[in-house]
Amino acid sequence: MGLHKHRTLNLVKHRKKRTDPAPILFALLALAGMLALTAVLQHRVHSAEETLADAAVQLETAAAENADYRSLTAEYERLTAAQIRESALVDRLEVLSLVSRRVFPAATVRSLRLNGNTAVLQLSGVSLDRAGDLLDELREEPFISDLSLSNVGGEAGTVTVTAYLRREEAAP
Repeated sequence: MGLHKHRTLNLVKHRKKRTDPAPILFALLALAGMLALTAVLQHRVHSAEETLADAAVQLETAAAENADYRSLTAEYERLTAAQIRESALVDRLEVLSLVSRRVFPAATVRSLRLNGNTAVLQLSGVSLDRAGDLLDELREEPFISDLSLSNVGGEAGTVTVTAYLRREEAAP
């Protein structure tokens, strides 16, 4: 009898597992894409860091150039304000000319103080009547806005004239 020694039959066939290359290939491509993207991003970050460093250098340079801006601005404002104040003042030469034309012939000038647009003259050798006439003459001057006369010291023949000056407006 030609019976086989094997009494059971194994119907399960063991097949060799064949793997599909598509998922592995996809994973490799994804990994390569990620590496390339990382390289591009690193290049952009490095480029942005260089731009930032350049901007920081420019900022430091500008800050150094503008370090004295506040003192320069203060000096400019001081000079501009002084120039504006000076431009509002009556011409000093006009005041001296007026004194030499009108006051010297009538009295002796002991002192003359100019502060802003105020002139204070101490006169001697003049009576109160003559000083009053002198004030009337001075009021005719276009840059005199007001005058006052005092004899505070009580010394005979000595008076103080205070002249409040105004700058003449240019004719249109």
